[in-house]
Amino acid sequence: MNKINNSVLVLAIIALLCGTASAATTIYVGPGEANAMIQGAVNNATSGDTIIVRDGPYNENVNVGVTHLTIQSENGSANCFVNASDPDDHVFNVSMFGNYTNISGFTIRDATGDGAAGIYLGLGVDYCNIADNIVSNSDVGISTYHSNNNTITDNTVNSNDCGVRMEMSRDNTLQNNIVNSNEGDGIYLSMFSDDNVFTNNTANLNDCGIHLHQSNDNAFTDNIANSNDGNGIYLSLWSSNNTFTDNTVNSNDCGVRMEMSRDNTLQNNIVNSNEGDGIYLSMFSDDNVFTNNTANLNDCGIHLHQSNDNAFTDNIANSNDGNGTYLSLGCSNNTFTNNTANSNDCGIRLRQSNNNTFTKNTVSSNDYGIRLYQSNNNSITCNGVCNNAQRGLHLFLFSRDNSISYNNIIANGDCNATTGGWEWQFVNDQSNDVEARHNYWGAGMNNTTIDASLHDDDEGILGEVKFYPFETEPVTCAPTHEETPAFTTTDAAIALQIAVGNREYGSRWDVNSDGRVTSLDALMILQAATGNGSL
Repeated sequence: MNKINNSVLVLAIIALLCGTASAATTIYVGPGEANAMIQGAVNNATSGDTIIVRDGPYNENVNVGVTHLTIQSENGSANCFVNASDPDDHVFNVSMFGNYTNISGFTIRDATGDGAAGIYLGLGVDYCNIADNIVSNSDVGISTYHSNNNTITDNTVNSNDCGVRMEMSRDNTLQNNIVNSNEGDGIYLSMFSDDNVFTNNTANLNDCGIHLHQSNDNAFTDNIANSNDGNGIYLSLWSSNNTFTDNTVNSNDCGVRMEMSRDNTLQNNIVNSNEGDGIYLSMFSDDNVFTNNTANLNDCGIHLHQSNDNAFTDNIANSNDGNGTYLSLGCSNNTFTNNTANSNDCGIRLRQSNNNTFTKNTVSSNDYGIRLYQSNNNSITCNGVCNNAQRGLHLFLFSRDNSISYNNIIANGDCNATTGGWEWQFVNDQSNDVEARHNYWGAGMNNTTIDASLHDDDEGILGEVKFYPFETEPVTCAPTHEETPAFTTTDAAIALQIAVGNREYGSRWDVNSDGRVTSLDALMILQAATGNGSL
């Protein structure tokens, strides 16, 4: 019996000791407390403790190597300041064995030395929570190195050289942070920083807003990267399989730039009012997918340079100063489907780019609709090319073997009152013939008026545009388009002038096809123009 009682007593003592060892305590820091400095409290803390820092300034560099430690200000970042006493060291340095550290509610400043950070999560430091801090005037605001599964939320990281830098860090979450006015990158991922999630962050007024370098499989959703001196979002050197959804990237030098980056997905992003390109792919940025993005009011909306096998679907590139969509110097096997390129200088432009496919795109109200320069074997089918002021389609200088068919090519250039044709619908500005069969050229267009709308084999210098057979009704596979009315009241007046002998005959106004224009034709045209009849 005594042996049993002794065993129970031993077990009770062990339980009491274990309970005492694991009990979390709260340690206060500040004037009048046992720990006047944060570092002293950390040195005295054990796993699970909470350190609460009273209001005031603290000039120190804090090294944290205790797991499950919470360090927080008593009254928030507006009242508690931690300034680096050694500017060449991190202000908060969470090192080995510092897993599950929480740091919140501080204003952190002045780690200005090369590589020094306001908050640094070092090698093997995982599952930390960094929240509600203001980090400024440091070489790096918040930095992670080989540090995974951390959460960085609701911080303001402004006026550093780099805002947030992640190197070889995976599975981290950054949410609701403001990362503005940093001299370099706002948010920078490098060297296989993979599988991170970025949601609702703002990266404005930096040199670059968001920069990925050799980093893969990251997800960016509902972020803002505006008014940066360089790129809003920049993917460089084999950054692959990243997803960008519902981000806003406006008023940068370049909106979204990819360089040697492939297999990325951009969807539902707004990329407007950038000084250069809205979306720019260069140097073997291949196999990317762009869906339902808007790239308006840039210098160029969408620009590909030496990039192949990309897919663009349901994007809008309108009202850009230059090109809506531009493929330059060796872009091949890209597909553009159901995109809109309106009100640009040029809607779609290809330069030395081959084997690309354009289908069901709307190209309207530009100065130039579609232009090809030294570009071969491209497929341009089922597009709507309408109401472009200077040219509808323009091919020049050895653009050969392109398939241009089943498009609605309507009312481009100027209407020639004499011939009834739209001049500059199609310009073949080269010696090669062009196949352009089975296109629809607008209401009432016939062999004569279509031929008059082409600029091709005049004087035997230019190649011929072979347009026959042509479609007599709008092509159903192409985007629908409200045509300019076939006739206006001006046409009725012209028909009457022809009827009385004051103007040369034009087949356009011979609406009853009897080989002459009479007052009856003029009346029928007037009724159609005023909505009282149809032709």
